[in-house]
Parts: sequence; structure tokens; C-alpha cells
Amino acid sequence: MDTSFHYLLMANQALIHKGLLSSLKDTGLSLGQPKILDYLKDHDGSNQKEIKDATSKRPPSHRS
Repeated sequence: MDTSFHYLLMANQALIHKGLLSSLKDTGLSLGQPKILDYLKDHDGSNQKEIKDATSKRPPSHRS
């Protein structure tokens, strides 16, 4: 069995993701919606661009 640091991080992330999906199952929310609702909790009246800018993932970094 692979026990490299990278493998352990990936296995941990998979378990967290599985738990998150399980907890969202009965809410009717998709994966991205809770972070949008969390943002709106503190930023009432935001427009779509502000929400997108605040909740979008950063673009991947480019390695040389």
C-alpha cells in the first residue's frame, strides 16, 4: 500500500469530499451553493459578479 504524503493527502481529501456529499444529500444544494450562501450571509446585496469573484476558485498556477 502506498503511504506517501501525497497519497495520504489525496485519500484524506476523498474522505472529506465523500462526507460533504453525504451531508448535502438531503439539503437539495449542489457542492458550490453552500459557499455562495455563506458569502451572501456577510455580503447582503451583492451582485452576480461580486459573488463569482469572491467564490470562484483561483485559476491554476502555471509552472515553468
